[in-house]
Order: sequence, then structure tokens, then C-alpha cells
Amino acid sequence: LLRGHQVRVLLYNEQAVSPITARVRAAALAAAIPVVGVTETLPRSETFQHWQLAQARKLQAALR
Repeated sequence: LLRGHQVRVLLYNEQAVSPITARVRAAALAAAIPVVGVTETLPRSETFQHWQLAQARKLQAALR
């Protein structure tokens, strides 16, 4: 899917890294697919709304 450019962007959970997810991320980067790092836990310094909006904006920018 990545090599065939059937994926427009890869959402990458930065809090659940494993050898498998690292290989998928590397394959996306090698295929020039944008990779957007996301998290599943609210950072202490942010509100829920700000955190989710920031993640949505990163995805929007990658899809342009």
C-alpha cells in the first residue's frame, strides 16, 4: 500500500513504538508518504481541545 501510494498519510502513534511500527514508519518515509505523529494521552500542559486541534492541524497540513 505504501509503495503503491495507496496511502496519503500515515498516522504514527508516538507512544506505542515497536520494531514493527518503526518499520512501517520507515517504509512510509521511503515512499515519500507524509508521517504525522500523534499521541493517545493528553499532555499535562494542554487542554483537550488544544491537543486534539493541534493533531488535526498536523493531519490537515500533511494532506495538502
